Amino acid sequence: MAAAWADLAVTGTRFVYPEGEKRIVISLSNTGADPILVQTWLDHGGAEVDLSQLQVPFVLMPSLFRLDPGERKTLQLRYTGEPLPDDRETVLWINLRHAPSRQVSENKLEVVLSYVMKVLYRPAGLEGDAKDAPATVRWTYHERGAGDAPYLEAENPSPFSVSLPVLRLGGGRAPTELKGLTIMPKSTARFALPVGTIGPPASGEHLEFEAIDDLGLVMPGVTTLWVAPRS
Repeated sequence: MAAAWADLAVTGTRFVYPEGEKRIVISLSNTGADPILVQTWLDHGGAEVDLSQLQVPFVLMPSLFRLDPGERKTLQLRYTGEPLPDDRETVLWINLRHAPSRQVSENKLEVVLSYVMKVLYRPAGLEGDAKDAPATVRWTYHERGAGDAPYLEAENPSPFSVSLPVLRLGGGRAPTELKGLTIMPKSTARFALPVGTIGPPASGEHLEFEAIDDLGLVMPGVTTLWVAPRS
């Protein structure tokens, strides 16, 4: 599956780096009529990072380059061997910034478009299959005090990261959608629900979700929602 942002096209929307691989290759192309400059780096996600202080156990090259109209180029991502957990995936993010080449001076992009894509470092021998991980997540609805938003708690027991573009709940009521959810391997995450959008659901109610597989394809699924006792 390919992604395209303005004049920059990328072959793939997420990338799996299996343990033991020397490198993985990511293809880019300029689909526009003008040259662009592209800056790349890898990080752990979150807030804006200082690239001079960034430390990750991977090298992504090249880090800054010109791409002429119609030109294709490959990025190489290489694991440098520092220890990473061997019982779960490690999630990192490829960052791409691009701008017209005339806007670059002193190796800095002045006016840019920015995009991120997920990289999953996958140790060998993990139990289970990544495609089955979304269905193993246990979802629990928690009610809080008056005026406080209820929330969903998602427990991911699998060693695989779970990405859900859409989660729908509501049963016979007006449905509520949550978008852009990620549940890290062997971890628990909380997602707030808008106050008053749904009444308390019944335990055992169905949740519908869309999950992203290794190829970046959207896979629909259904799971069960549990309701925690009110404290």
